[in-house]
Amino acid sequence: MAEFPVPLDNLIAYVQDLRPEGEPLDRVADAFAVSAQLDEQSDALIGYFAKPAEHPSGAISPVLLGSRSRSVSTGDPMSSIYEWAALENLQPEPITGEVWRNLPEEFRRQVEVVSGQAVRREAPDDAHLAAARSLATVLDTAASEHTTLHPGPPLNVSNDFDVLLWDAPAATIRRPDVALHNQAPNGLRPVPASYIRIVAEVVSAASDWTDRAGKMGEYAAAGIPFYWLASLAGDNVASIDVRFLDHSIGAYRLLRTLTPEDEVSVLDVPIRTTVPWNQLPLWAFIGTVSGNTFRSARKQPFTRDGRDDRVGEFGAGHKGDGHCRSASNRANSPV
Repeated sequence: MAEFPVPLDNLIAYVQDLRPEGEPLDRVADAFAVSAQLDEQSDALIGYFAKPAEHPSGAISPVLLGSRSRSVSTGDPMSSIYEWAALENLQPEPITGEVWRNLPEEFRRQVEVVSGQAVRREAPDDAHLAAARSLATVLDTAASEHTTLHPGPPLNVSNDFDVLLWDAPAATIRRPDVALHNQAPNGLRPVPASYIRIVAEVVSAASDWTDRAGKMGEYAAAGIPFYWLASLAGDNVASIDVRFLDHSIGAYRLLRTLTPEDEVSVLDVPIRTTVPWNQLPLWAFIGTVSGNTFRSARKQPFTRDGRDDRVGEFGAGHKGDGHCRSASNRANSPV
């Protein structure tokens, strides 16, 4: 094994000779051990032995590929991040709003766009998802009551959907946890920031800097009037910073911090909103998030994937960009 490169056939024969009676997965492990000493031919070698060892689902268990996983954690040049870091893998051109609309839905759900470049989103944990649903329910109730008292253009509450902050010179598209917004024309994706009245983010360890600095500046630059930042303590919402856009400085100012000590927090802008802290945990997911079993304390019907069955005008017939409810529909609903 001292002289490289060598023909691939020789390497294959070498691995086969290590354990002539070995099972396919044994040979995969041997191939990894040998490939750690190789350079350009390592992927071809592993691919040769990986195919017969594939699970019927078409994947090899990460547990069985432990040596490969270790190379990632240790920064070994064989790790996937080093393999990805190649010129041919660079984003070929900036993403625009038009390009975004034509990208695969599954891709859009995994990334945001900052200055035209795709940025991977951190997957939220169960507490984060529960807090976002709680905020959505609070705003949903406020929107319904506002529509009943002030008939007019409907308000929608959506979560986990795309908002176009600007499209030039390069698009910035964020996917906030929750938003209260004016009804947008059916099929308009991503939703322009001009429709948004409140944008809310749940702050977690992974998103702290982005939510408090990056997104705060972007949402302000896009002209969104109100920004809510919800902080967690364990599995519960510990506080909500309510910020308003001061157009004279082009930045948000703190209006008020809502905390459970209030028992019931009431805001009058931009619409009257009540936060009943003693009920807030009940409005989170009830059941197992990973098992897609959800229930709302308001007993709104949700499908198995967590979506509201009564989708409003904004999202009628749409299954991709967020969960949306129309206050005008809710006002006439018996539930």
